[in-house]
Amino acid sequence: MPLYLPAMWGAQFGGGDSGGVASLAANTTYYLGSLFGVDFSTSDDPPTVVIPFNMTLNRVSGEVLVAGTKGSGENNTLIVRKFSGGSASDAVTVSSTFLVNDAGGRNRYDFSGLSTPFSAGDRVWLKLTMNAALSTAPTLVFWGSNLTFTRS
Repeated sequence: MPLYLPAMWGAQFGGGDSGGVASLAANTTYYLGSLFGVDFSTSDDPPTVVIPFNMTLNRVSGEVLVAGTKGSGENNTLIVRKFSGGSASDAVTVSSTFLVNDAGGRNRYDFSGLSTPFSAGDRVWLKLTMNAALSTAPTLVFWGSNLTFTRS
């Protein structure tokens, strides 16, 4: 019987416990891991997802739900991080215009057209750097994201 190896693969990330993250501060970096039901934090050591094959990252999509005060309209930066070869690094800057200010509270995003390679065994997670000039911080924040890969 032949072995089935998927051509596409996805990883999910989520953060914000039952009360969400209280507030996202200006000039602060947050990390989102793969353990749902916990807050994302400022420590660069969240639970990661291990890449099962040599893969190429094609898309990052998801939603930031702001259940409290909506953030002001400054651009923030979304990055995919990876741990490979004994050290962590930024694998790809997905967006430098990432917003958390939607008036309805739901900030949906879908960044496609990526082509960032990963090796089997690499570990991945997300990094969000809030703008230094953030005038209104979003409060009660929940964040979920999907990364879509294809086999290399």
